[in-house]
Amino acid sequence: MRRMQENPSRPDRRQSQAKAAAGIVWRFWPHCVLMFFSWNVFALEPGSSSPDKPATGALMSYAAKSGAYRVGIPEGWEATWSPAPNGTDASELQLAAPDQAWPNHVVISILHYASVHRTLQRYLFDIENPTIGGREDVRNPVSEARVAGLEAKSLDVATYRYPLLGTDGEKVAALRRHVVVPAGTGFFVFRFDAPKQLAAAYRVTFERVVASFVPQVPAATSAPDPIPDDEYEVLTAFFKSPPPKGSDVPEYFDATVAGRYLVGRTLAPRQARTATWPSTALGELGAELIEDYWEKNRKEWLLTDRILVPHLRVVSSEEVNAQLSAGLKGSGGSDRRLHGGGIVYVSRIGFNRAKDAALFGVAVNYPRAMGARYLVLMQKQDGAWRLVRAAMESLIIQ
Repeated sequence: MRRMQENPSRPDRRQSQAKAAAGIVWRFWPHCVLMFFSWNVFALEPGSSSPDKPATGALMSYAAKSGAYRVGIPEGWEATWSPAPNGTDASELQLAAPDQAWPNHVVISILHYASVHRTLQRYLFDIENPTIGGREDVRNPVSEARVAGLEAKSLDVATYRYPLLGTDGEKVAALRRHVVVPAGTGFFVFRFDAPKQLAAAYRVTFERVVASFVPQVPAATSAPDPIPDDEYEVLTAFFKSPPPKGSDVPEYFDATVAGRYLVGRTLAPRQARTATWPSTALGELGAELIEDYWEKNRKEWLLTDRILVPHLRVVSSEEVNAQLSAGLKGSGGSDRRLHGGGIVYVSRIGFNRAKDAALFGVAVNYPRAMGARYLVLMQKQDGAWRLVRAAMESLIIQ
């Protein structure tokens, strides 16, 4: 960590004014709930002053150790750099405002998700659909923004800070802003986290940091993804489907629907096409549906995490192989998903001409146990994709 020069401490009188102002806000909270999300709730008139307004000093130029960007750091703020763990998640530059202890700390974070499998769509989906906590959070709709000449997305969340486990204290209202900026591979995130009563005062600093951002990697409007949206729509519907039941459901097939650990390369056919393919268990399939499936699956394709289902993760083949190797060698470090569920593979989606029938392959592998491969037929009914039938292509007991 490194510590920039700290700002002079504030007089006690200004601290008392801050507490009084915060008390007024809390008193009239029920009447201001709709105003809570606006950046202008605590906006200052020109020429006025605020007891909690941070000093508007110079920004100190900082080059990310990854080489991915340059940004300005507010003078006096503490900067902490964290590299991407195992090179698979996000690197983070965290900036902490001086003289603000919990629960009134103010933090600006800059994250860089460099994986080709990570997308800003998934990041925003996870913020809007939290799986842990966030029941009291209220989220504004995603809005358009512009950062470093790039089309970005912005999302505000009204939330709370709770006392640390084993400590006493009241929850504190807070505001988080996420500004997501596309990159040639992956994306950047500017995250602002401040208590509600300080949010407007520190907003100016946050905006100055964002405005100083200069990416050092090739920029693009989105991550390179060769698979179109309509195929991700089918896959999302598949993984949202309830576990199929009935005597005609292939053995272990429910593990594919329930799978949440996907390999980031599509599944290609293992063998050449034959006259008896596909299995009659799928029923009568049109020729155009079969042709489209085979045409798209002549090779493997990059798969990203635009399958918008909670808990689902798309990882590289290299990461999966490393996790498998660690688990099989008993060296530890293997991902718990490899033991709590199977590794799932999916193919590209074949469509009929009307785009109301979809055919694709899916496989599941349980390390040290079994592996199975299936063909899946889905149909669009009343505007929604529904799982119709599945047929097993192979089964391997390990």
